[in-house]
Amino acid sequence: MTVLLAADLHEAWVHLSSQEVHVVITDQRMPTISGSELLNLVRERYPRIRRMLVTAYSDLEAIIDAVNNGGVSKYFAKPWIADQLTKAVLEAHADWMKEREREEYTKRLEDANRQLEFALRQRLLS
Repeated sequence: MTVLLAADLHEAWVHLSSQEVHVVITDQRMPTISGSELLNLVRERYPRIRRMLVTAYSDLEAIIDAVNNGGVSKYFAKPWIADQLTKAVLEAHADWMKEREREEYTKRLEDANRQLEFALRQRLLS
């Protein structure tokens, strides 16, 4: 598993637009944009990415916004417990992989169905 770091929104978008990212973890307090705003943007553009928020502040409104609008799957208060964060990231990654497998399987089924429909039409026309 590769971990990418971004100091701000620009660096995050560079990573997101140049490679497949499975999980985004952001701090609530970032330069130029809040973590919950970033996660909302990520959700809009990359809805499959799993999103998590970390904050040292007990800003309940920001947490609620992140959950409701950013689709945050996990919230961690600083200082976080490393094992819990690691476990959450691994679970989010596994969930992402399962979703991708389901999508690929569904696509294969749809392709097979189209081929069967085409063969049936050809047979009925001949």
